[in-house]
Amino acid sequence: MHKEKLWHCISHAHAARILKKIAVKGDVVLVKGSRGMKMENVVEKFKSKK
Repeated sequence: MHKEKLWHCISHAHAARILKKIAVKGDVVLVKGSRGMKMENVVEKFKSKK
């Protein structure tokens, strides 16, 4: 995988901001992580209009 397609995120909000910048209509986004990482927070922030 090319380095320009990899991101290191420091928070759920950071990951959501990056997704909002790069995802386009029709994309499928897989969010994977342990339950302890609470990745559902990334999804909620990504889905929000803010």
